[in-house]
Amino acid sequence: MKAASWTWDVLNVSSERPSARYGHASVVLADRVLIFGGRDSNGSDLNDLWIFTIDTNWTKVEYNMASWPPARSFHSMSISEGKVALFGGIEGGVSVLDDFW
Repeated sequence: MKAASWTWDVLNVSSERPSARYGHASVVLADRVLIFGGRDSNGSDLNDLWIFTIDTNWTKVEYNMASWPPARSFHSMSISEGKVALFGGIEGGVSVLDDFW
């Protein structure tokens, strides 16, 4: 969105992009937008992390499952001192989470 005119533009993204989802969380860190998790169109929770920048478009972050939050939706994310924090959410559509990453 262009704040000066309150208008939106559709971005022509040429790279791979996140799948359709809802219940995800996103934060802005410097010049990047981070999106984590959410629920896909089949109702399955996701635990993927995508980063968007105007220069490089979307990049999927590859990770080590042993040190990664489990799949979830309807969680929250925030930024503090340049670090991303993730809290809670719902796992599998039934379990309410209280973990903090």
